[in-house]
Amino acid sequence: MTWILTAQPVMGIPKSRGLCKGSRKKVTKNEYLHRIERRMLAMNKRSLLALALSLLIVPAFAKDFPKGSPKFVDSYRKVLSDAKKSGKPIVVVFSATWCPPCQAMKHDVYPSPAVQALQDKFEWAYLDVDDHSNEKAAKEFGVNGIPHVQFLASDGKAIDKQVGSSSAASFAKTLEGVLKKVGTSSTKATESK
Repeated sequence: MTWILTAQPVMGIPKSRGLCKGSRKKVTKNEYLHRIERRMLAMNKRSLLALALSLLIVPAFAKDFPKGSPKFVDSYRKVLSDAKKSGKPIVVVFSATWCPPCQAMKHDVYPSPAVQALQDKFEWAYLDVDDHSNEKAAKEFGVNGIPHVQFLASDGKAIDKQVGSSSAASFAKTLEGVLKKVGTSSTKATESK
């Protein structure tokens, strides 16, 4: 049996090169399948290259925070150490680059004016759940969904948590509630400046 290779697209494969429109060339079934396999392999190589490039580029942008964002650290140990020195409560944000609600909070909530007023009353950490160095902290706080924001006292004891996204006003109210639980109100902290 022979197969006819035409210049028309077959099964989503682009027109074959070197043939004029409407021309036909007889090929064996094995030749035909081999050509399809080569084209699919070439498409897969391009897809893998694009994926590899995106995996290299996306993490570089993940650390970029909008103007007005808190001064995030990317280490749970570092934020605990900073909090012990400063005596401030801790906000630990568990997030990922591929999570749309996480990215929305990163760009709209944390740098918002409502949250900016409270930023200096906390130590902040932004931990990527896809980074293996953050697995222990994620497991410790039972992170099953993101965004997961864990609120801790300066000694590292859990005070509260928020799972899922929220508005800037709602998040600011949650921060106020955390300050009340640790015995610091935002007005006291502002007056002491």
